[in-house]
Amino acid sequence: LEQNIIDTLLNTGRTGIFKNQIINALRIGISLKEGNQNMAFLASMQSGKSGTIYFLCNYVMPAIGLIGEYESILFITSMRDTDLYDQNCRVLQREYYDAYSNKTMPSKLKVMKMSDFFNRPNPHKVVNDFNVQLIIRDEDQYGCGEESSFQVAFFNELRRRISDIKLLAVSATPYDILDAQFNGDADVDVIVGVRPKEYYGITEMIRDGLIENIPNDFKPLQSQKIEGVTVYSVHPKVEQYVNHLNIFDDGLGVIRESNSIRASELRELLLKKYKKSCKVILIGSNSICDFSINEGIKEIIPGAEIIELPLADGGDGTISVINYYLKGDVIELVVSDPFFRPANASYLYSEVSQTAFIEMAEASGLKLLKTHEPDCKNTSTFGTGELILDAINKGAKTIIDGKKN
Repeated sequence: LEQNIIDTLLNTGRTGIFKNQIINALRIGISLKEGNQNMAFLASMQSGKSGTIYFLCNYVMPAIGLIGEYESILFITSMRDTDLYDQNCRVLQREYYDAYSNKTMPSKLKVMKMSDFFNRPNPHKVVNDFNVQLIIRDEDQYGCGEESSFQVAFFNELRRRISDIKLLAVSATPYDILDAQFNGDADVDVIVGVRPKEYYGITEMIRDGLIENIPNDFKPLQSQKIEGVTVYSVHPKVEQYVNHLNIFDDGLGVIRESNSIRASELRELLLKKYKKSCKVILIGSNSICDFSINEGIKEIIPGAEIIELPLADGGDGTISVINYYLKGDVIELVVSDPFFRPANASYLYSEVSQTAFIEMAEASGLKLLKTHEPDCKNTSTFGTGELILDAINKGAKTIIDGKKN
């Protein structure tokens, strides 16, 4: 191990591994050697987690007798980003050079997407087939006080079948495994990662006043009940940030809200106050937005190349997506909205297949209501029925009604 540490540090340009990553790998190795089954490696973003894991699994664990020649470590990634997954495969599954034997060896690590792992009929079979001695959970950042699918699948299923399997969660925010400790499902040894001196992260940015740690209950759009009526206002922090950006000729700010309806209400309030001093636009997939996501990107970055692959979940925009691929006829008519007010709506009709594609949101969706109007006791889907009736009258034999569950 000492020989490989020296070789790695002398050849950082080749290995891409630095001193802090070796120290972190040794700390995790000590925790494993002490017999801990559940560990959380708390490492800052961009502080070299991949290098730490690579050195741990290929150098430290073999040297201290925790993994044999035909055994492996399973690295499960939560991130859905394909580029990040491919990067993990390249970095972690690449061969390593053993300075002691002067040989190039295959990596002990096998990378797998979490969905692929837990969607298999028997996840424990994967562990047995690859002779896995340690499962590493990458980007363990879900749960946050709620029961997570990983916690259920691992602690309630896999650990029950294979009681001695070890788990290491690697993240700046290892909530899932800490939730398991809080709920009494597991004892967890927390290893705090060492960062390089030159590392400049969120902690340093907060210290230097470059970013601000906002309150836990922060919401850009505030609401309160006054005499039974919901009144909305802009959070003072948002106003502070907008005023700051208005100092600059090219100031740009992004405000994220929980849904398009709230974002629309916020837009109207900001337009009233800042219409003369700055431009306020709403970007999203809902029809109430000023720009679709790709249009919004082009508005900000005119030269951006965007490849469109339209998707929909049955709600707003579903008909447009279907028509993008099937090229039917868009039928427009006036129907009743949820409060029986006249509303313009449309559906897609294919005369060839005598099929109508109806989007429930067109006549009965939230986009037709103001922020304070959603009320399932006093609203109706009668307008959707009017769309269906019109399609039948046009000769439709098959009607597909899309709605978001």
